[in-house]
Amino acid sequence: ATVMAWFAVAGLSIEAEGLVLATLSGTLLIVASNRPVGDWLVVEGLRASGLTAGVLLAVGDPTWFAIVLSVAAVVLVVISVLSSTRPGYPYAALAAVAGSVSTWMAAADVSTVEAYTTTWSAALLSMGWLLNRRSPAMSSWITYGPGIVVGLGSFTFSAIDDDDLTHAVIVVTGGLISVILGATHRLQSPLLLGLTALATIGIDAVAEI
Repeated sequence: ATVMAWFAVAGLSIEAEGLVLATLSGTLLIVASNRPVGDWLVVEGLRASGLTAGVLLAVGDPTWFAIVLSVAAVVLVVISVLSSTRPGYPYAALAAVAGSVSTWMAAADVSTVEAYTTTWSAALLSMGWLLNRRSPAMSSWITYGPGIVVGLGSFTFSAIDDDDLTHAVIVVTGGLISVILGATHRLQSPLLLGLTALATIGIDAVAEI
């Protein structure tokens, strides 16, 4: 409350307040994350809350939101690299990076849906890879399924709905890669989802003849 009062006296906009709060909280969070978990858990939680609050303060303006979310992404990436005792941070970092890329695209009035879905597909697949490294026995439907569905699904839909040859080629290429990787590594979801995408494009092509 004292910090927010100081911001008000300084005459900062609410978005600028969010940037300052996120930067300060993020810097302190990096310091706290290098301490033993038990001793600094509460302090770390408070600083993480400050970082989150800073991001939320900037939601009203797309450009400011992109800037503040980028700061948060950098903080989370730094912590992920420096601290091996906080397994949750890499996932948060990937989500923040994907979110910041998406907000920058939104601020630039990018309207192509596939630009956003590709970004999140990459983030989800990266999270799945991290999950698979930590828990090799975990189902591929949990680790890789969401990322493949988001990525191939959007391109498949637009290829059929808009009769877009470029998107169809992307689906076929992505589907083949998914099938090959699924077969090679004996992963059910990449194999079946890749086959489903290929079959969908094939059926649509035959139906138009």
